[in-house]
Amino acid sequence: MENKTQTTQNYEVKTGRSEISVPYKDGKLVFIHPSFGLESYWGVARAVVKAGLKLPTSEHSASLVHAAYCGPKEFTETPQVTNIGDIMKRGGLWIANRNLWTPTQGKNPGVYVVLDEKGVGTMSELRVNDLEKELEDCEEVNGIRFSKNEKVRFAPRDTYKDGEQTPDELAKNGFVIASYGVKGAEQLAEVSRKFSYLPVTWILEPKHEAELRVSALDANYDAYSGYRLHVRADGGRYGHAFGVLEMKTAEAPEKNWAEAFECIQKIIPKAK
Repeated sequence: MENKTQTTQNYEVKTGRSEISVPYKDGKLVFIHPSFGLESYWGVARAVVKAGLKLPTSEHSASLVHAAYCGPKEFTETPQVTNIGDIMKRGGLWIANRNLWTPTQGKNPGVYVVLDEKGVGTMSELRVNDLEKELEDCEEVNGIRFSKNEKVRFAPRDTYKDGEQTPDELAKNGFVIASYGVKGAEQLAEVSRKFSYLPVTWILEPKHEAELRVSALDANYDAYSGYRLHVRADGGRYGHAFGVLEMKTAEAPEKNWAEAFECIQKIIPKAK
């Protein structure tokens, strides 16, 4: 993501990076554009960290996608933000969660969702006993358990459905809430209304042994119905991610979209 200059005789193209700021909780998140990808989950994670940025959490990504589709016109029509929609339609975004799907024929069928701050993915195993220790004295929301630090969550199988569903059903889907939080699930439901076709969730249902996967979010073309929002339990082979530069808290409790939705182009270092 370093700035580059390509020169051929008198022809020159300089490329840099831009900052995209979106509202998040009591402040805002600053993402770096362009994205990393199209690459594998591990390739993207390594590239983000190598660039000195943070991997976006699932809630971060939900806020970014929501801003790209539901933000004010002057924000959503900037080239950097329209590119987010393009990426959603051609590869999608990796979501930095590790999902352990427990057997449907076991004692506790469902999915454990673990925040993947280091981009480990499926390279190391997760143990149910360890995850259950994290969930001791947990908070329960709509049947989904959240650890105190919210880094481990568990959604029982009866809290989520697979396949096509309404936006309202998506917002209440246990897997989506465990993955993106209550607010993030509501944001994705609102995003799904921007498409002509209903959203789809893709889950795993192993019968006898637990399966570990990473997630993705996309709006790839469906040959049967066109573009729609896909919340995926298995991200596939390739995707993108936008690195997080920083998270800022609000200086004042009141803020409007024009202030919160900043898209500031920066060339680093500045061209002389």
